[in-house]
Amino acid sequence: PEQQDYFRTLLAEARRLYESPGPTFFPGRTVAGFAPAELEAFRHIERTAPIAADIAQNWALPTLNMVLRSADVANNPYVQGMARAATEPVFQQFTEAVLPEIRQSAVYLGWPTGLSAGF
Repeated sequence: PEQQDYFRTLLAEARRLYESPGPTFFPGRTVAGFAPAELEAFRHIERTAPIAADIAQNWALPTLNMVLRSADVANNPYVQGMARAATEPVFQQFTEAVLPEIRQSAVYLGWPTGLSAGF
């Protein structure tokens, strides 16, 4: 009972606001216009944007792609060369020294010479 008058007043005010047309805003422009220097800057950007886009397309993007792919070992020519330099001597030693010894041992152990024994 102590709060009923408060709620009646609150509901009456809510009804009045609901049935009112709402607030009226300032009828003029609410955003400031651009200064002459800002308009000149926009025109400069419009003139130079195609040039910058051409530079980005022909130089920057290919360079970026090359740099990003360089982390990929499969596409990095330096890593490929390093791996080739490390594996070629091992493969050469295997084919020129180890495999002939394995074949000789296979013949010595009595394997038929017509079978390659998987080597």
